[in-house]
Amino acid sequence: METGAALGGIIIHLGGDVMHRFTILLLALAATALCGCVTAGKPAWVFYDECSNQTSSFQTMVACGKQRRNEYCEAQQACGAVGNSLVQYADALAQSVNNHEMMEAEAQRRWIEFKTAQINNARQQQIQAAAAIAASGPVTCVRNGNVSTCY
Repeated sequence: METGAALGGIIIHLGGDVMHRFTILLLALAATALCGCVTAGKPAWVFYDECSNQTSSFQTMVACGKQRRNEYCEAQQACGAVGNSLVQYADALAQSVNNHEMMEAEAQRRWIEFKTAQINNARQQQIQAAAAIAASGPVTCVRNGNVSTCY
């Protein structure tokens, strides 16, 4: 019996130590890809964080973050529904401040809570994806002459 990995229908025969390293490499690549470090996608809150470093006004930060994200989305074509919902929430908070329905400090507090929940959710999804990859374990192959049967 041999331990190996099946990649796109190609069977790679690996020793135990090499297979362990291969599994760790796959987990690292999956976590990196999910966090957006490899892909062109950039989390929406990053644009708002960059703008919050330039102003103390919540409404100005929201306008700046939305503008920067929209420019990025048009250039990269890499923005999704989660980021869109974050933009909508920020807009709603800014509008509530404009309408004097809440104080700016309350809007900032709610923004931080929402953003933190989004970040924690993204991390949880990364952990679940990495756990699913780890749970799949190595592929075991039986070689009979020139034929390998893997399960």
